[in-house]
Amino acid sequence: MTVASFASLYTTRFREKWMPYQPTSLHASNPHPFTVRELDLLIGENVLSIGSETLLDYGVDSGYPPLRQALVEQLYPQLQADNVLTCAGAQEGIYLCMHALLEKSDKVIAFTPLFEPLIATARDISCQIELLALDSENGWKIDFQQLAETIDDQTKMLIINYPHNPTGSHLTEEELGAIIALCQQHDVWLFSDEVFRGLEHDKADRLTTVAESYEKGISLGAISKAFGVPAIRVGWLVSQRHSFLDRCKTIKGYLSICNDQLGERLAVNLVKQAEILFDHHRQRLVANLQLLENYKPELDFHSPKAGCTVFANVAMDSERFAENLVKKTGLLVIPNKAFCTRHNAVRLGFGRKYLKKYLDQLF
Repeated sequence: MTVASFASLYTTRFREKWMPYQPTSLHASNPHPFTVRELDLLIGENVLSIGSETLLDYGVDSGYPPLRQALVEQLYPQLQADNVLTCAGAQEGIYLCMHALLEKSDKVIAFTPLFEPLIATARDISCQIELLALDSENGWKIDFQQLAETIDDQTKMLIINYPHNPTGSHLTEEELGAIIALCQQHDVWLFSDEVFRGLEHDKADRLTTVAESYEKGISLGAISKAFGVPAIRVGWLVSQRHSFLDRCKTIKGYLSICNDQLGERLAVNLVKQAEILFDHHRQRLVANLQLLENYKPELDFHSPKAGCTVFANVAMDSERFAENLVKKTGLLVIPNKAFCTRHNAVRLGFGRKYLKKYLDQLF
């Protein structure tokens, strides 16, 4: 494992700076979190009921077997439970993947704007990172000619994130197929952050997972985003390559070793009811997006197709805009620097219950 000097993430530094203001998040990328009672009523069972005879011991390093089985049955039907490794949230999954596959000077390609942790570990490993800008004038589309000119036989990994954070843009199956074809041509690992899969505003837009579609594809998932339960710190990596998962498990032995067993057991009930949870969130997202559209043109953004966020253009420097906003209203948004782009915009979340109240404070 490469020894690295870790730099603090911009988002973490920015949020910590304003914690004394006790701000309200207007940047959240997850749907409004459930209460336990709301979850019980929605899925028709006691979510926290795991049995008084549950042994509070260490778990299986690869993950609680019933959870891994539920994941493939509900989300990865073309794969088996041994294609899944659970981890302590999505962040550990990113770390495990990058350290399992990457070495100093490896070429890694990603698209901006992006969720900074997707490249932070590769950056700390001292990889050669090529950042390709999504087309902001064309719905944040990938420039496939630019991608074809950049990816080559020296490329170790391509990183994608769809549904996309922070823009809410999405791929078609044809576009995903074109990405996979380029990776196959050059024998490139394809790391796919799919934590928002299930939050498509039109269910028909849901993509096949990368792990199912490509032998060197890796899918990242988590309970925190599409399921809307960030209190449960459970994520997972999915791959057809058992040797890759074994390497990740070895590295995990120096980190979490295994997840907390209560969290993994609670996650089983949520995964089994995935479509009920996704549908619940989708109703709010579609309604809130219609509300958000009413604030155009004062609020300038490309309408998303999935997820809970937009990347809204602002007239002044985005960091200054965010600072002025939190001082004036107590609402916190995240500037463009957090997403490794010069495009002057802020991430604004629209997955929360009280969106109109917050929006009224903006104007």
